Amino acid sequence: MLCSMRHLEIHVIETEHDVDLALQSGVLSLDRLDSTECVDCALPVGHASTAGFEPFAVVIDETDCDWAVCLECASPVTEGFALEPEESLEHLLESEDLEDLERF
Repeated sequence: MLCSMRHLEIHVIETEHDVDLALQSGVLSLDRLDSTECVDCALPVGHASTAGFEPFAVVIDETDCDWAVCLECASPVTEGFALEPEESLEHLLESEDLEDLERF
C-alpha cells in the first residue's frame, strides 16, 4: 500500500537569463549563487565555476529543501531514458505480435 509519495520539482538553469527568472520566481536565492556545487559530483555550477557560467538544475522537494545538480548528473531525469513514442511503437511492430497492440 502506498503510504506517502515524494514530490520533486526540477528547474533547469541553462543561461544567466534563466538565473534571473529563477531569482524573480523564488526558485533561487542570491546567497545560493555564491558557492553552488553539484551535490552528486561536487562540480562547481552556475557562477561558482571558474570556467564561466556552468548550467545546472535546481531540485526542490516537498519540504522546500533545495539542492543544485550539474546537468550531467541530472541528465537521467532531464533527458530521460524513454524512447520517443514513435520509436517505441515502431520497435513494438518489429519485435512483437500485432495482438499486443491492443494494450495501446
